[in-house]
Amino acid sequence: MATNRYISKAGDGRLPKNIKPLHYDVTFELDLEALAFRGTVVIDLVVLEETDTIVLHSLGLNLLNVSLSGDKWPATDPKSIDIDSEDETASFVFHGALPPKANVYLKIDFTGVLREQFSGLYRVKYTSRDGTVKYGAATQFQATDARRALPCFDEPALKATFNMTLVLDADLTALSNMDVKSSTQLTTSGGKHKKKVVFNTTPPMPSYLLAIAVGELHYAENKGFRIPVRVYTTVDRRVENCQYAADMTARCFKFFEKKFQIEYPLPKIDCVGLADKSGAMENWGLILFQESALLYDPDFTSLKGKALAASVVAHEEVKYILHLWFGDIVTMSWWEGLWLNESFATWSSQLALNAFYPQWDIWTQFATTELQKALAADSLLTSHPIEVKVETSADIGAIFDAISYSKGGSVLRMLSVYLGEDVFLKGVARYLKTHAFTNAETNDLWKALGHVSGLDIPGLMSVWTLNVGYPIIKVTEDNNTIYVEQNRYLRTGPATAEQDRVVWPIMLGLQADLSTNQKLLLNSRKGVIPLPSSDFFKLNTAHSGVYRVLYSETRLAKLAHAASCGKLSAADRAGLLYDSISLTQSGHQALAGTFDLVRSLYYDSSYFVWQALLTWFTSLSSTWMFTSDEKLKAAIRRVQLDFTARQSHELGLAPSKNDDVIDALFKPLLFTAAGCSGNAPSIHTARNMFAKFVDGDRAAIPKDLRAAVFSIVLHADGAAKEYNMVLKEFEKDATTVDERSAAISALGYATSPVLIARTIDLALDVNRMPNTMLQSLLSGLSTHAAGVEALFDTLLNRYDDVAKRFQGGLGSRSRLLPSYCRGLATDKQGDRLEAFFAGKDTKGFVRALTQTIEEIRIKAAWAKRDEHALREWLTTHGYY
Repeated sequence: MATNRYISKAGDGRLPKNIKPLHYDVTFELDLEALAFRGTVVIDLVVLEETDTIVLHSLGLNLLNVSLSGDKWPATDPKSIDIDSEDETASFVFHGALPPKANVYLKIDFTGVLREQFSGLYRVKYTSRDGTVKYGAATQFQATDARRALPCFDEPALKATFNMTLVLDADLTALSNMDVKSSTQLTTSGGKHKKKVVFNTTPPMPSYLLAIAVGELHYAENKGFRIPVRVYTTVDRRVENCQYAADMTARCFKFFEKKFQIEYPLPKIDCVGLADKSGAMENWGLILFQESALLYDPDFTSLKGKALAASVVAHEEVKYILHLWFGDIVTMSWWEGLWLNESFATWSSQLALNAFYPQWDIWTQFATTELQKALAADSLLTSHPIEVKVETSADIGAIFDAISYSKGGSVLRMLSVYLGEDVFLKGVARYLKTHAFTNAETNDLWKALGHVSGLDIPGLMSVWTLNVGYPIIKVTEDNNTIYVEQNRYLRTGPATAEQDRVVWPIMLGLQADLSTNQKLLLNSRKGVIPLPSSDFFKLNTAHSGVYRVLYSETRLAKLAHAASCGKLSAADRAGLLYDSISLTQSGHQALAGTFDLVRSLYYDSSYFVWQALLTWFTSLSSTWMFTSDEKLKAAIRRVQLDFTARQSHELGLAPSKNDDVIDALFKPLLFTAAGCSGNAPSIHTARNMFAKFVDGDRAAIPKDLRAAVFSIVLHADGAAKEYNMVLKEFEKDATTVDERSAAISALGYATSPVLIARTIDLALDVNRMPNTMLQSLLSGLSTHAAGVEALFDTLLNRYDDVAKRFQGGLGSRSRLLPSYCRGLATDKQGDRLEAFFAGKDTKGFVRALTQTIEEIRIKAAWAKRDEHALREWLTTHGYY
């Protein structure tokens, strides 16, 4: 159908501005046996400009009856109705013009189906108390899927209040954003027992935050906060396993109310864990989670599992609770401001976790995870600014990515360090109070921070949000003076003049001897910095800045020595290595210099540094995975084996009473790396543990090590017997966060063609493989050449089957390509991928496709450029 003639001509896909919603009365009558629903919505509207047409969003609904009424107008049907599936709108043309300031009521009766995909109003599968499989219902409306459940004005700036009414089976729990106003028992003409649940009126909010959850649910509660805090799970899960999440929720609310100086305004907060839900959704008053993020059993869960469960629950809960302030109380005006929601959630969650669990070394974790995600994604030519223009629903879904989350959060981290945390939080509190219950834009935040700091924050920070990319700082030195120059950094190689027009205000964070200067600002292309002594200095202290630093070979060698002598923090050692890895991949830095830095970290005992070291080894093996030089591939494995075997032996495997969260993660990480590199003692240990486990001694494999043991055994042996035993572990029902994940992450390590085919068939089986575990399964296949090639062949030859697994859900299609192409590394593979999609509909993942191809080209270029240097270094040091 042709584009709707009533859509705004601004070119941004928005509705016309002649009508504004004030209030919705919504009723859903759910038929969970037929997996369908009937609905009625009455929308209280105010006319802003004279019009005879009302345009709103609707998608996939059957609109039955439409009428318009008002104080001065009798109920009238529309003269014509235009349903436009392309624009996802319904347009109603009435017989007479509606004058400005008129208040009218638009009533629409409609029907729909409960979707299989996790978008709109969808079905939730669970096991009932009587053991039968049943369905409930839940919503996922962000970003633009409220229109799949009810006709509405589905834009973030069009806030309104909502009254929700649900008609459902009498034995089910009904939840929505607000608390229950009334519940009335009903009996249908067929004798079924139903109930009608009416909820209280919400504050003004956008349509994407409207939510319901229905099913057989029970809950754990924390009563230590001023309002009810409840965490629900389906009745086939142990409710006591939700208590940790309930307690964490209450703790978060107390923390953020104090930090942001604004109270959470709703009368309750419910968190609900749902099977197969991906991620979570921060609906106001009703946060919906993937169930494993809320289930924590201290009696069953392994030490690693406890660490992960506590970490996952804490990270997930804190992040999504943050949205109740950033997104719910204050909402972005349009989707280019998405980062205001997601980036604040990223940064503020770290703030809370650092206060709750200082032993977790949260800001070092941030520098080695979120910052690195941001720097990797934004060093591509195909990246986008933090604030990016969006026009269609597909555009919106595609920007829920590392730029909106990780780069935005990293930019906020950089600014908070520069201003000081207290000043930054005062500015944030001012921003929230000024724009509470309304919409805001990025400049509103900068103005608030500028007001409290006395600095030109809009001028300082708009460069970071409005432009793609980030800088590389090239450092040279002469006596006690250092000279710095900034250019745009690209992993494809040095930027051209056209690509290098932006000059960023860079917070340098200079560490020299025993002092650190976080207030040093480079606001020009070049700068000169005098030092009291050039014996030791380093830029980007603790790696809180969003940039990479290129030192001379001499200075890099001195920093490597400082790293080996303990003069650099773990964040600085890991960050220096991450910079070197990326700079080598892009051709800015010699491979030998990076390898020398790696050698200086041979005896390092930091988990975060070892994550960086394994990133280097993985980069080498992935980039040269398809080289014809088998001796070179063996040498890469040998150098990784040399490093990991020693450190794994040093750490040991036996749990210690002194083990902390980091140790619980560190031991399995190195054990897996050593075993999969061919370390005979590690393989022998894994085989012995596995054999006893198979014979019925489940205590033979410590729960912390199950994923590692399964992965090593399948990688080393990979016979059907071992595979079937691991698969059996996956097929057991899960009640905690780590029971099934240990098995599913290991299956892809099997290298036999028959077992690879079974793993891929499992990945495509919607009945056996939950969406929430799919990425973990596929990542194992990406660790070896046979798996990478099989994934790629599956994408090309079974594309329709692959695409079905990525339908519906926020940004789901943009995850398709990385999942099936993660290990590709040659120009030939890039050419095949590009040719395959040349004639296909790539709506929803155009950027993901171009970025995937660019990543392949980067690896291919690095392999051509540095293969001789790699072979030479490995030969010189006895590995080749």
